[in-house]
Formats: sequence, structure tokens, C-alpha cells
Amino acid sequence: MYRNLMAELDKREMSLGELSKEMGIRQETLRLKMKSRHGLNFKEAVKIKTILKTDMPLEQLFLWESI
Repeated sequence: MYRNLMAELDKREMSLGELSKEMGIRQETLRLKMKSRHGLNFKEAVKIKTILKTDMPLEQLFLWESI
């Protein structure tokens, strides 16, 4: 799970549905990608970072933590 990413979404009061709309993909697709450690590609990660307007480095934003 991408805990730092989820924390950034919470901080901005943004849902996965809103993020998926901004990205131009279905919410279910984004959920599946977020469940897998290798689900998001670099281009998608950069797009998410840009949408969230965060200064957090990609390595930290997409740090994978097992639940």
C-alpha cells in the first residue's frame, strides 16, 4: 500500500475517484494499480505527483508498505 500517497490524498481532501478523473482513468483501474506494488508506471506516478502538487519526492510518495 502507498501510505504516503494516501496521506497526501487525505491532506488535500481528495478521493481516489477524484484522482482517477484527473488522471483520465476509471476508478476501478486506479484501485487495482494501487493494490499492486508494480501497478503504477513512472509516467502515472509523475502525473499523480503533479495533480497533487506535492513537493514530496517520488521515492517517498510511492514508498510501498505491506499491510
